[in-house]
Amino acid sequence: MPQIDLRSIIESKAPGLLNRYPSIVVDPIIFFLNKVLYLNPINSFLEKNPDLRGIDFIDELFDHLDFSYVVSKKEKDRIPSEGRVIIVANHPLGGLDGLALIKLVSEVRSDVRIVVNDVLSGIDNLNELFLPIDIHQARLQSANLTRILSALNSESAVIIFPAGEVSRLTTKGIRDRAWNKGVLLFAKMSKADILPVYVKGRNSFFFYLFSLIWKNFSMFLLPGEMLRKKGMNISFRIGEPISTSAIFNGIDKPKHQIKLLRKHVQQIGNGGSGIYKTSRPIVQPMPVKLIRKKLMRSELIMKTPDDKHLFLVEPEDNYVILQEIARLREITFRRVGEGTGTKSDIDKYDRHYSHLVLWDNAESEIIGSYRIGLCRHLIRLNGIDGLYTSTLFEFS
Repeated sequence: MPQIDLRSIIESKAPGLLNRYPSIVVDPIIFFLNKVLYLNPINSFLEKNPDLRGIDFIDELFDHLDFSYVVSKKEKDRIPSEGRVIIVANHPLGGLDGLALIKLVSEVRSDVRIVVNDVLSGIDNLNELFLPIDIHQARLQSANLTRILSALNSESAVIIFPAGEVSRLTTKGIRDRAWNKGVLLFAKMSKADILPVYVKGRNSFFFYLFSLIWKNFSMFLLPGEMLRKKGMNISFRIGEPISTSAIFNGIDKPKHQIKLLRKHVQQIGNGGSGIYKTSRPIVQPMPVKLIRKKLMRSELIMKTPDDKHLFLVEPEDNYVILQEIARLREITFRRVGEGTGTKSDIDKYDRHYSHLVLWDNAESEIIGSYRIGLCRHLIRLNGIDGLYTSTLFEFS
């Protein structure tokens, strides 16, 4: 079972460094660091759970620590159940907060990843969840950028702590360092919504005191801080999603945008609504079995050679299909900076018009729809206002 090997980590970050000194110097230092970093109990836990991966490993770790988190159902429902999204948060604990956030999001969707310091790549049990970067590089490496964008473009949820390191004690209290603008680059390039999350938690007084004396070395205390969280919990405050158009509207300097985003998250933590205009979380998908059942009762217009089915769906007794169309419509328009900002894009015309619905039989999903209706029928029911085009043109 691969364990965390401090010598290997040092060698990967500073090749040849350990070879410059005799073992009589190196060995005591490695021994001391293993103690300070609590690597022995950590490796013992890894050795006892060699086959656990991903969320199962996190579950076992939380059981071992008797550690948990608290979040309201209303705010948990703000986590999008599908589609690309960047989840940004403050970073008070430097480890467990990230694992707890992964666990929370995994209760809503399985395609969650997290951007981490590449030193953590040594934890094989969690590698499937990690998107590693070298935080000490001035510029983001192209390979790492590609991996993060690939995850977003495949419609995954990606967690990012823009501070890049654990919160420290400042004159204003426990605060993150200045946030990195890279998260804005990912949002802009992928057109992913941003979900703001505030994590309420803190490390020990000793950690913050030591950070004031020796900031760089204090990171080595984090494994011990994690083990001290036995029997404790943290709480999450989750805001509503922010579209990229809201982030980049009228403000062209990233250093100002990232400050506003950080302030937005802080206000969420204080019980406020934040700075940016937000969107309601999109409604959950309708059950596929119900959609298929309703479609099979509708008129089949044609089948395509690649197994797409075109149906004519009447609005009566087809609430499930109309709701799924409205959900997909909102997703589609949000991606181009539009949309209603509500849970789904439905209006009164959906209930009077017929709908041409294109169904992908192989993927079991609706991939297109178009409203269609006979003018004389619609006018007879609701007058000229019964036509959707009456909202666009003035008829005489």
